[in-house]
Order: sequence, then C-alpha cells, then structure tokens
Amino acid sequence: MNDDNITEIDRSNVGRKPAFEKVADKLDDLTEYAAQDISNKDIAEMLGIGESTFYRLLSENQQFREAYQKGLDNRKYTLEKALFKRAEGFVAEEKQVVRDAEGNVIKEVVNEKHYVPDTTALIFSLKNIYGEKYKDRVETVTDVNINISQINQLSDKELQRIADIDISGIDYEIE
Repeated sequence: MNDDNITEIDRSNVGRKPAFEKVADKLDDLTEYAAQDISNKDIAEMLGIGESTFYRLLSENQQFREAYQKGLDNRKYTLEKALFKRAEGFVAEEKQVVRDAEGNVIKEVVNEKHYVPDTTALIFSLKNIYGEKYKDRVETVTDVNINISQINQLSDKELQRIADIDISGIDYEIE
C-alpha cells in the first residue's frame, strides 16, 4: 500500500454534534429562560451546553440570538407593565381562608385591596417617557469664548459679568 493514497481524517468532531444542533429544538425554552431572572450560566446549563458555547452561539447564530432577545424583550415588557401598574395604582383581590382548630376550612373571605399610585414609580416613568419635559434641572449653556488679546477691549462691566459666571460645571481649556 502506498502512503500517498492515505488521506488524513479530521477526527476532532467525530461523535460530537455541532453546538446549535444540540439546542435547535430548545429555542422556545431559551426564550422562556431569558424572560426570567436566570443567569446566562444557568441558562446554558439548562440547555445542556457550556457557558462558552452559549456565548459563542449568541455571537454566531442568528436563530439562537433572536430567541434569546425575544426572551429579554418579554422580561422588559413585564417590568414595564408592573411599573406602569404601580404608577397608576390598582385594585387586587385578597383571599383569606378561615380554618377551625382541626384545619378544616370554615369560610373563604375575598376582599378588594386598593393600592394607591406610587409617586416614585410615576416620577420615574414620566422622566423616562417624557424626559425633556420632566427633567430635574434646567441646563444653561454659557458660551465664554474670549481671546486673551480681546480682554483689553472689554469694559469693566463686561469683565465683571464674565468673572461672576460659575465655571465649576463648565469644561474649558486655556490656550
């Protein structure tokens, strides 16, 4: 037998499925996990892949990335709804179960509980949705652009006005 006819076989992936094939049928699970407060390391473990494979799939595979992003978007939507509900105030039903000494249910009482609007949630929402209208402070821009040679030409009143400007929050350079 001639050695020239022997071809080298790449055995690095023999017996191993490509990473995406392992999770292709678990994309709905990925979306569900990403919508919850679960670390990426734990998500990878639940999908049966390593953490580095998880991040590689996120960067290289569009279907994997879209399923993950859909879960994150679902989580954001849930949080936004909860914040909006707190900002508006809401009514919730509370069930109270009354039991006898032996643990038997005597009666169930359903009460409506009113939650008043949460001003902190309201302020946060307004600042984020209507930022320009509800910002905390008004920024003033003072343009002081004077060449050193021009100082001699300014009146005492103009020099005093410039000297009275608070420059603590202004970025400036001296040339």
